[in-house]
Amino acid sequence: MFFILLLPVAEIAASWVLWRSFPSDTIRVAYPDLLAFESGRFKSWVPVFAAMVMISMAWLFWRPNRAPSDHVDKLRHGSGWILVGSAVLVEALTSAVYWLTAASWHVRIFYQSMYYWNWVPKSSDLVWPAFRGYLLQHFIPWASVMLVGVTLWLMVEKRTSSTPKK
Repeated sequence: MFFILLLPVAEIAASWVLWRSFPSDTIRVAYPDLLAFESGRFKSWVPVFAAMVMISMAWLFWRPNRAPSDHVDKLRHGSGWILVGSAVLVEALTSAVYWLTAASWHVRIFYQSMYYWNWVPKSSDLVWPAFRGYLLQHFIPWASVMLVGVTLWLMVEKRTSSTPKK
């Protein structure tokens, strides 16, 4: 449950860092506050997240339940990596879907401008190289928040599991 709550927090924190990094006379004119900026991305995040939840639920309910008991522990320990992998996949797909929507028009203009490239961009700098810059600038703060959150979660879990029960 904590992991599902951590995803929107990481998403909003990464968008806030990205929004604050834009020069005030460029994209922040079109998006005067974080809510205006995040609303377009949130419209892309919800369907991708919902699809990932539906795929995960289908996998949980329809997987074969005939696994031997020694494989259950391996499956349980592997589920953490499945969660991390799906979170990264949701983030990358959300960024790709957002990049292709009309809501990202001002963001695309910024990443395809002289502000970002520090020179007049060539046609080869547009579209996907510009998307790579956007993805990295959004993904690094997102991954940092997720890393801190998961670390805190594991520390709390370890502490609660190591306390003696009365």
